Amino acid sequence: MKTVEASGDDHTVHNQWSESNVDVVVYFARNSNWGVLAPAFTEKKRSLKHSEHRKFMQDRKDFLREFHLLDTCQAAKAAAC
Repeated sequence: MKTVEASGDDHTVHNQWSESNVDVVVYFARNSNWGVLAPAFTEKKRSLKHSEHRKFMQDRKDFLREFHLLDTCQAAKAAAC
Protein backbone atom coordinates (compact mmCIF):
# COMPACT_ATOMS: atom_id res chain seq x y z
CA MET A 1 0.00 0.00 0.00
CA LYS A 2 1.26 3.44 -0.96
CA THR A 3 -0.07 6.97 -0.78
CA VAL A 4 0.58 9.55 -3.48
CA GLU A 5 0.32 13.33 -3.64
CA ALA A 6 -1.86 13.37 -6.74
CA SER A 7 -4.82 15.49 -7.70
CA GLY A 8 -5.44 13.41 -10.83
CA ASP A 9 -4.54 10.00 -12.20
CA ASP A 10 -1.83 11.42 -14.49
CA HIS A 11 0.70 10.93 -11.66
CA THR A 12 3.75 8.70 -12.30
CA VAL A 13 4.70 6.08 -9.71
CA HIS A 14 8.04 4.31 -9.28
CA ASN A 15 8.68 0.58 -8.89
CA GLN A 16 9.87 0.01 -5.30
CA TRP A 17 9.23 -3.74 -5.10
CA SER A 18 11.41 -5.24 -7.85
CA GLU A 19 13.20 -7.50 -5.32
CA SER A 20 10.00 -8.44 -3.45
CA ASN A 21 7.21 -10.95 -3.92
CA VAL A 22 4.42 -8.44 -4.63
CA ASP A 23 1.41 -9.12 -6.86
CA VAL A 24 -0.65 -5.94 -6.47
CA VAL A 25 0.09 -2.42 -5.24
CA VAL A 26 -2.72 -0.25 -3.84
CA TYR A 27 -2.24 3.50 -4.22
CA PHE A 28 -4.37 6.00 -2.29
CA ALA A 29 -4.51 9.69 -3.17
CA ARG A 30 -3.68 11.62 0.01
CA ASN A 31 -5.69 14.68 -0.90
CA SER A 32 -8.70 13.05 -2.54
CA ASN A 33 -11.12 10.12 -2.16
CA TRP A 34 -9.86 7.72 -4.84
CA GLY A 35 -7.22 5.05 -5.24
CA VAL A 36 -5.68 2.78 -7.86
CA LEU A 37 -5.08 -0.98 -7.86
CA ALA A 38 -2.01 -1.81 -9.93
CA PRO A 39 -0.57 -5.21 -10.77
CA ALA A 40 3.12 -5.19 -9.85
CA PHE A 41 5.06 -4.03 -12.90
CA THR A 42 8.68 -4.50 -13.96
CA GLU A 43 9.30 -1.05 -15.46
CA LYS A 44 11.09 1.55 -13.32
CA LYS A 45 8.06 3.87 -13.43
CA ARG A 46 4.52 3.93 -14.77
CA SER A 47 1.56 6.29 -14.96
CA LEU A 48 -1.34 5.66 -12.59
CA LYS A 49 -3.66 5.80 -15.59
CA HIS A 50 -1.99 2.77 -17.25
CA SER A 51 -4.50 0.47 -18.96
CA GLU A 52 -3.84 -2.43 -16.52
CA HIS A 53 -4.60 -0.30 -13.45
CA ARG A 54 -8.06 -0.12 -11.85
CA LYS A 55 -9.20 3.19 -10.33
CA PHE A 56 -11.68 3.10 -7.46
CA MET A 57 -13.43 5.51 -5.13
CA GLN A 58 -12.52 5.00 -1.49
CA ASP A 59 -15.48 2.96 -0.39
CA ARG A 60 -15.65 -0.75 0.27
CA LYS A 61 -18.02 -1.68 -2.56
CA ASP A 62 -16.07 0.15 -5.28
CA PHE A 63 -12.72 -1.18 -4.02
CA LEU A 64 -13.94 -4.80 -3.94
CA ARG A 65 -15.52 -4.54 -7.41
CA GLU A 66 -12.29 -3.21 -8.95
CA PHE A 67 -10.15 -5.71 -7.03
CA HIS A 68 -12.20 -8.63 -8.38
CA LEU A 69 -12.10 -7.18 -11.90
CA LEU A 70 -8.31 -6.87 -11.62
CA ASP A 71 -8.09 -10.50 -10.50
CA THR A 72 -10.36 -11.59 -13.39
CA CYS A 73 -8.26 -9.65 -15.92
CA GLN A 74 -5.01 -11.14 -14.62
CA ALA A 75 -6.45 -14.68 -14.75
CA ALA A 76 -7.59 -14.15 -18.35
CA LYS A 77 -4.17 -12.77 -19.28
CA ALA A 78 -2.37 -15.76 -17.71
CA ALA A 79 -4.65 -18.24 -19.49
CA ALA A 80 -3.81 -16.62 -22.85
CA CYS A 81 -0.08 -17.25 -22.34
